Amino acid sequence: MKISRLVRKIPHFRSPVRPRAEGGKDCAPASAAAGQSVTSLEFRLRERRRETLRYRLRIALTAFLATAIAGGAVWFFFFSPVFALHHERVRVTGLSSQVQLSEAEVKKVVSRYDGTSVFFLRNSGLVRDLRRIPEISSVKLHISPFSQTRIEIFPARAVVCLNAAGGCVPVSESGQKIRVSEDVRKKLPRAVSLPGRKSGIKAVKVLTGVLNDLGGELRAMVKELSVSDSGQVSFTLVQGGKVNWGLSGDGAVKARILKALLAERKNFYDVSVPTSPVAG
Repeated sequence: MKISRLVRKIPHFRSPVRPRAEGGKDCAPASAAAGQSVTSLEFRLRERRRETLRYRLRIALTAFLATAIAGGAVWFFFFSPVFALHHERVRVTGLSSQVQLSEAEVKKVVSRYDGTSVFFLRNSGLVRDLRRIPEISSVKLHISPFSQTRIEIFPARAVVCLNAAGGCVPVSESGQKIRVSEDVRKKLPRAVSLPGRKSGIKAVKVLTGVLNDLGGELRAMVKELSVSDSGQVSFTLVQGGKVNWGLSGDGAVKARILKALLAERKNFYDVSVPTSPVAG
């Protein structure tokens, strides 16, 4: 018993004393709770950082996939061979036997745009290049990415035939020389007298303007036309008789007056001054 008492008195062999809080309570549980709180906070912060990283990765992946899909769609519709133009597959309509224009001539122009996406055709210059063919008045494109592309041709119409060596040269409403069938050529009114070369170009435009003003019914009655150096227009009629048209102005009014005067069956008609027409 004496030895045990001595041992207890030696500090090295004394039992550790737990710190106590005020009031005599043990502080160890509080310290442990505080440590657990710190550990829990750090864990939550790490989880939040992981969640933020996962969210950003999802956003980046979604943006990448959307960009890839959009880029693929753009390439597929606008640059892939699937929707590319091939002139052999183009259908040409509207060609007339009255105008000497073949499908091969049209497709030769179209072939310059082979490989162009059909979605770009309207702004590609194709219509402009086709309209440069004198025998074509206008063009309409019928484009469908899932069916055959169709080009509708509206042929130019010859209105007068210019005297030339060995015959005459048909001229369209726009003043361009065009190729027509022989049947059409024979029915065209002839321009038998024109000014010199420089003035002649302007005279052709004057004649085509007058013939356009006359309209289909009266134009079919015209046999021969002439234009003086001063721009005065006159013409003879198939049924006989001569018309002094005068200058090209007031064409629509003159045409109405002439149509009324023709009912009188005279040899001479003067509508150069619309307010004072003469028939005799």
